[in-house]
Amino acid sequence: GGRRDAEGAGRAPQGAGARPAPPRARPGRVSLQLFCRGAPLSGELHARCARARRGLRSQRLSARAPVTRAMDKGMLRPALVRLCLLAFTVAWLPPRTSAAWSAIGGLGQWAGRTGAAAARFDSASGLVWGGTDWVGAQGGAASSPALDDVMLLIQDGTAQVLPQIADANSSGPELRRLHTLTGPFDLGLAPASDPSARTFVVFGGERVRDGELATEAGGALVLTAGPGGARWGVIDASSTSNYPAARVGHAAARVPGNEVMFVHGGFNYVSGPLKTRSNAYLDDLWALRFADSQCSWTRFEPTSDLSSMERSPLHRFGHSLDVFGAYAVIWGGTRYNFAVASATQGDIEFLDDIWALRASTASNLANGQGLRWEKITARNSGPEPRAFHATAVSGNKLVVFGGQRFLRADERHVQFFSDAWSLDTQTWTWSRLGAMTLPEPRSGHASLLLGATLFSIGGTTLLDAGGGLSMPVVEVGAYATELS
Repeated sequence: GGRRDAEGAGRAPQGAGARPAPPRARPGRVSLQLFCRGAPLSGELHARCARARRGLRSQRLSARAPVTRAMDKGMLRPALVRLCLLAFTVAWLPPRTSAAWSAIGGLGQWAGRTGAAAARFDSASGLVWGGTDWVGAQGGAASSPALDDVMLLIQDGTAQVLPQIADANSSGPELRRLHTLTGPFDLGLAPASDPSARTFVVFGGERVRDGELATEAGGALVLTAGPGGARWGVIDASSTSNYPAARVGHAAARVPGNEVMFVHGGFNYVSGPLKTRSNAYLDDLWALRFADSQCSWTRFEPTSDLSSMERSPLHRFGHSLDVFGAYAVIWGGTRYNFAVASATQGDIEFLDDIWALRASTASNLANGQGLRWEKITARNSGPEPRAFHATAVSGNKLVVFGGQRFLRADERHVQFFSDAWSLDTQTWTWSRLGAMTLPEPRSGHASLLLGATLFSIGGTTLLDAGGGLSMPVVEVGAYATELS
């Protein structure tokens, strides 16, 4: 997403390209999404939604402030009600920041995507790759070729598409969504012609072409990118018998100062119906290491001091994993609870629990020495349970914004969130970032924290189609805000 400071400082880049409209849902197919589920639209309803979508895009390009747009949509009244309820249940209300989200233009087709992944290149820029530009049935092709490009987003809100340099040994990956992009890693892959290039790992995800899970069979799909261009490659695994299963909606993070990547959880639907295979919902923890031009996977089994049955994070997907020195934090996500069925949620459970993965030092964390799980109880109330939110690490604080949950057991009534929260991982205290309400509630968005500037890119939101009807659509905006 793009952003500016509270006063709207800076000028948006010029020359925004027009983004093609998403293709129609295919007749006779049901949309089965991890983000949204609903029947495809056709005929008069599809035309009405298309008109509403065009009006929404035009509205986002207008000069009105986000708060004004919220007033137009009647979004402030429920927000005030929630705030009043919070005042009665929480003894201390956190201070509001003076920041606000601002739209960034000039990104053209880049902003319109959902299920993309992003990673920081350096303190002033980051990479974005993948995703899809429409919410339809599984296996539906993306309509925009720009989604396969590698974008370098700069802190000032400008962006450039890196030329992709062909490699005789790799034609590049197939376009995917709900994958992770993690790095940078120092693997010595930067070419002499582009010495500042840095290497990132793409893991997992769902192929946009056919809806199948993407896998490198234990190897590591790497992207080496710099000002001179982007190069794709695969680093072979040192062992073909010990590596994580293919998955989607997992969480991944790099351990700073170490060439190690953690992967936790996710969802695997290689075979069998969606809700009949308990082993499809994953809770495993893996570490990826690089050495001697090869990569190796190690499965970690942390200990726990808990005496209850829940000694480690429940199986989940759509959650977040972030590293803070000698510990990592897992928050949120969703899972299918086969033991409990609720009249309102069915067997779908959205989570708001906090787990810390601890070690004595950052090096021991990376090496898996003395790891232990700790379930954290926050000192005050925090965000509602959700999945497919975005997070950013700012010092010892975890920033959470956006996300979604289902309101009904039939999975067709979805609530998207626009709120932002900060969790102090030293005191385990939540603070509501009141002025950082996103212009549109969303999930599946990509995020980047560059300096003090937090970006939100794309995602899925709900469009009011009129007549009491709504439909999931891809967010076409990119936004930015300043963290205090």
